[in-house]
Amino acid sequence: MMPDELSPKLRFPEFRSHAPWEAELGGKLFDQISDKSHNSDLPVLAITQEHGAIPRKLIDYHVSVSTSSLAGYKVVKPDDFIISLRSFQGGIEVSRYTGICSPAYVILRSSHPNVVEFFAHFFKSPEFIRLLNVNVEGLRDGKMISYKQFSDIPIPLPSRAEQKKVADCIEAIKDVISAENQKLIALKDHKAGLMQRLFPPLAEGAISLNISESATFKHWIETSIGSHILEVQEKSEIQDQYPVLTSSRGGLVRQDEYFEESRLSKRNNIGFNILPPDCITYRSRSDDDFYFFNENTLGITGIVSQYYPVFKISGGNTKFFLFLLERYARYIGVHGVGNAQRVLSLNALRSVSLPIPDSETQDYVAECLVSAERQIQVQSRKIDDLECHKLGLVQQLFPRQAFS
Repeated sequence: MMPDELSPKLRFPEFRSHAPWEAELGGKLFDQISDKSHNSDLPVLAITQEHGAIPRKLIDYHVSVSTSSLAGYKVVKPDDFIISLRSFQGGIEVSRYTGICSPAYVILRSSHPNVVEFFAHFFKSPEFIRLLNVNVEGLRDGKMISYKQFSDIPIPLPSRAEQKKVADCIEAIKDVISAENQKLIALKDHKAGLMQRLFPPLAEGAISLNISESATFKHWIETSIGSHILEVQEKSEIQDQYPVLTSSRGGLVRQDEYFEESRLSKRNNIGFNILPPDCITYRSRSDDDFYFFNENTLGITGIVSQYYPVFKISGGNTKFFLFLLERYARYIGVHGVGNAQRVLSLNALRSVSLPIPDSETQDYVAECLVSAERQIQVQSRKIDDLECHKLGLVQQLFPRQAFS
């Protein structure tokens, strides 16, 4: 059904006196392209939600494809749109490259001289993705949104001048977000550099404590970390005694916030490990030999699965020990045991010897790195705020009626 009248909530002054936007069915605006006229000499494109359609080599994406299979691949040109298997989750992707992609994808090419960036933002908007799911109800992993289904979706179509104005506005805030992300990368690089300078080097699988080369680490002594670990062995005694927490690579979070529909939180959690404030936990199982240690700074007592040991630091600076465990994560990882999934028990962690300095040095190192981490957190929140602003802007720049 075509919307009767399309008027965005936020419209630029020069267009406010203009008529409402028109709408056109997707099949009228975009043709389906199945061009296979190539000699397999074009770059193979990966269709991603993060980068759109991009040459595989640019994102270190390695999948072997035979020459005979490449012959059946479709040609993609700049400004083409691609419907992928994940479009019901992340929208329709745009290509900025000439290349070829799997014949499984649906390639769309504008049949009219419109502003590509306008549709690029529209097709990635949360509202359009929800609209896709309404129109293709029942489609999930392994099933493609067809060109026929896309063809029946009404798409807002303002004048080219207004298309460009909307696109330029969203692109401007995207540029700001990109610049702020570069600052975030620089701050993370700064912290990584500090870690390398503040801790003894790790080379060829061993920690170097050759104080004859430098007096920098003369007060550091290789010590079993177990002498500073005090296990917390309290268990929950009733169902949902405390909130269920998840220790992830990104930090410690409430499980009901980490998962939209957490199945684990609905299971029996009697006997879970209690995680008091300021104590540390980690997931003892890993697929890549990396273990991530998180302190409970949420201000609440929580519970974690039995696979998450809980301990606190005795006779040392807790922040320092967290950074110590982060710095030597690769070295610690080799102490895990198992094949497909490696396990680092608390006893195995206790046996690891790491360089530990006097308390004054611990405080200094912790203060330096906490300061660097705080800058990263402030910058991350700034980017999150900008992303929310961009999302709100997109919602107001496209007519609400287009999604109903």
